[in-house]
Amino acid sequence: MDFATHLSVIKILFFMGVIPILKIMPITIALSLLIGTLGGVFRFYRVPVLHQVLGFYISVVRGTPILLLYFISYFIIFAGKQDPKLATIVTLVVCNAGYVIEIVKGGLQAVDKGQKDAAKSVAMSRCQSLYYIVFPQALLIIAPALVGQLILLIKSTALASSIGFVEITRTGTQLMQTLKKPLEVYFYVALFYFILCHLLKIIADKLEKRSCAKIIGRPEE
Repeated sequence: MDFATHLSVIKILFFMGVIPILKIMPITIALSLLIGTLGGVFRFYRVPVLHQVLGFYISVVRGTPILLLYFISYFIIFAGKQDPKLATIVTLVVCNAGYVIEIVKGGLQAVDKGQKDAAKSVAMSRCQSLYYIVFPQALLIIAPALVGQLILLIKSTALASSIGFVEITRTGTQLMQTLKKPLEVYFYVALFYFILCHLLKIIADKLEKRSCAKIIGRPEE
């Protein structure tokens, strides 16, 4: 391919593949973290009924391929009548929230029991103890695992093309079929995924450093 074709491929992949992913990422990440955090807290405190329901939900999510979840969301829940974007968001949130629940639960369990006992000794309620003592420390513990899960979330969008959602992989496949240049096209597809994941890691690292500085009172490096 000549330079103009390379440039054209990059532009098409960015505007038709990257932009749709960027549009759904904020709400997908926000809902995954919100549901996952609340679910992790409920699992940690073993809230009756919710603890069992969430345990079953996590087992289903872990035991079901995400491709099948895409099909269930689009063809069964929405009966193929809705925009594939909505089915993609629902699938990604349902899948990733299940893993975030276990990450948050594990982080809360990892906080030293003495910290929780100290909170009780100064008459803190369970909610106050969680908000001021336990969760800030758990956040530092689970930050790397959360970042890894969010990176997997971005990669999982590649399978959304199976239900008609146009993203980087689907756009790349269409370009490859037109240009008959699989090596060059899929190189740019992989490059865009790498850039998205690396940018997410950079943002997460900066947020982690800020959180660490606020919690332990140390200036940011």
